[in-house]
Amino acid sequence: SNLQELILNNSSLTELPNETTNLKNLKKLDISVNPEFKGLPDNIGDLTNLSELNIESTNLKNIPISIGNLKNLTKLTVSNENLEDIPKEFENLSNLKELFIGGRNIKEFKFDIGKLTSLTSLSIFTRISQLPDSIGNLTKLESLEIINTNLTKIPETIGNLSSLKKLRINENRSLSKFPAEAMCKLKNITYIEMLAQIEINSPDHKILRACFPKGIF
Repeated sequence: SNLQELILNNSSLTELPNETTNLKNLKKLDISVNPEFKGLPDNIGDLTNLSELNIESTNLKNIPISIGNLKNLTKLTVSNENLEDIPKEFENLSNLKELFIGGRNIKEFKFDIGKLTSLTSLSIFTRISQLPDSIGNLTKLESLEIINTNLTKIPETIGNLSSLKKLRINENRSLSKFPAEAMCKLKNITYIEMLAQIEINSPDHKILRACFPKGIF
């Protein structure tokens, strides 16, 4: 089949037919907003031409490790309340440019986010408690969102994100201290949203206020 897009969102889907993985020319697969959808086929990695995958708002509990074979994937949206595990094979998605991960049961990343060096946009809405220093390897990253996590600190290496333009850090209940001096190295920033996160007139706040113009921070 020459089918390139398969949009199945909001369709009461419970599973993908096995034949779906025979659609070798498929570039976009959207199965979002299917609350009863329980699982991707183990051989989802056979869709090697896939560039966009959206599995937001489903009942998915895990992701097959074959997802690591989707080397042409550039945009991935994974956000499910029941999802507990992100496989290590995620780090093989070397062409991924946009990644959105959400889910309150995701407590840690078993993959090294720093290996996804093509990323330009990263959104983390999970309950992870730490980010690796290797996040600083994402030098193409232009947008970073860290929302509603259990992080207690942001790695100093955030200062290495030389392409970063937009930074949102909010609703992280355990986070009170920031690598403010490292953040001052982010010379391409045009938007920072973290006022609800940082204590006004704290030492970190004063450093950041001095580094960035009022319209940005």
